[in-house]
Amino acid sequence: MIRFYGFILTLFCSLSAYGQGLPGYIITMQGDTIRGDVAEKSGQRLYLYTSSENQPKILEADQVLGYGLEGNVPIFSRRVRMGSGSIVSCFVLPQQIGPASLYSFANDFGMLLLPAATDTLYELTATNWHVVLNKYLRACPTLQHTSSEILALSFSEANMQKVLTQYNQCIEPDWKPQYQSNKSAWKQAIGVSTNALRVPLGEEGFYGQKPSGWGGQFGVEWLAFRASGLQTIVKLDYSALFESTPPYQVISNGGTSIDIEERLRARLQFLSATLLIGKQIWPARRPNLIVGGGTGIDLISLGEVETEQRALGSTASFKVVSTSNNPGELRFHLDAYAGVSIPLSPRREVRLNAVYRHYIPDFGLPGIQLAYYWTLQ
Repeated sequence: MIRFYGFILTLFCSLSAYGQGLPGYIITMQGDTIRGDVAEKSGQRLYLYTSSENQPKILEADQVLGYGLEGNVPIFSRRVRMGSGSIVSCFVLPQQIGPASLYSFANDFGMLLLPAATDTLYELTATNWHVVLNKYLRACPTLQHTSSEILALSFSEANMQKVLTQYNQCIEPDWKPQYQSNKSAWKQAIGVSTNALRVPLGEEGFYGQKPSGWGGQFGVEWLAFRASGLQTIVKLDYSALFESTPPYQVISNGGTSIDIEERLRARLQFLSATLLIGKQIWPARRPNLIVGGGTGIDLISLGEVETEQRALGSTASFKVVSTSNNPGELRFHLDAYAGVSIPLSPRREVRLNAVYRHYIPDFGLPGIQLAYYWTLQ
């Protein structure tokens, strides 16, 4: 199991630099729109895949006015004075709009300040943010940037929002916070999935025996994905497992065999919630490799184990001699998957995945998953 997760992690990391993308567009410096598959890259770059070219066109933020995903508003390029002092063009997203506004990078981490009456954003860092705010947010006489209260604030988005709210309401008393983060960097989908699971031989189970069996799973999913290929899935599912051990001869308390053979049969039902992080490897609008993994929590709604016995060597049916049931137990699991997504239309796709779920600490289940997704507008 550890080797399997190691393989998925290695594959996820090693392929993350390759071209991905989602149907979208760029806006040229002349204001024209060019459509294709848009892939975000770190360092404020874009890859544009078009049907007329075999290789992607690599574009820096200062070469276009903006970009977006199909059906969504664009993300614009703005001039940013970095913490190092250099001025560069970056793709940015608004987080709070007002007399002074807060932005973030579109495809990198970071916070940016847009002071009033300027078109240049300023990168805020843990070492410079007090200095930048004191320099550009001085129009409010009641906001003292050198006060112990302000200086004691840690560098975080929440504290930045707090200071900007105080400043903006001082400048414009009727102003109210407007958290206008541009979500067009993400697209969303809903889906349904069904899994066929195998309880493998060789894993020690109930009472030291080695059960085998099959299971099924049905889930509903919410999926968010970026043009970088990054995907986040929140999944709710129901699983039913059926297991049994081969017959074995009963041993008495004295350590001697008796003329009875026994087997254990189990029915398990789980309600689970899972958070998954995945990666799409190739450009969109073609069959695509996807890999990922995650973790979740389970509630056992049924945990029934039956002990059945019959005379040794008999051909009669086994008879139930005892039953135990332990519903309501909570446990955790790890998931990994790798497979292929096949687009059916611009808004629909199916996925076929090899999946592995490990219920901690007991056992792991390999399986095959079929999923169907509808992309939301």
